Amino acid sequence: MACARLSHLRAREQGALLHLAIHAHFGGRPLVTAMLHRILDHFGRFDGVWFARHAEIAKYTAEQALDQPLLTARLRRTPGSEL
Repeated sequence: MACARLSHLRAREQGALLHLAIHAHFGGRPLVTAMLHRILDHFGRFDGVWFARHAEIAKYTAEQALDQPLLTARLRRTPGSEL
């Protein structure tokens, strides 16, 4: 599923953010760890994919000259537009 979302975002929303969160209670289990490795290996095959921590994303965003009305309009989704 995460691989399909990456393909969708790369095709339709350049510069999009795909956040993967793994809860500590499940993250150490062998199957979850194996799937995470497969996902990260797949993502790493593409140019321009940035593996960043939250602080790095916040710093990058703060340094950008963002057009607030455009950003707000982009973040507002119409019903049914989500993946």
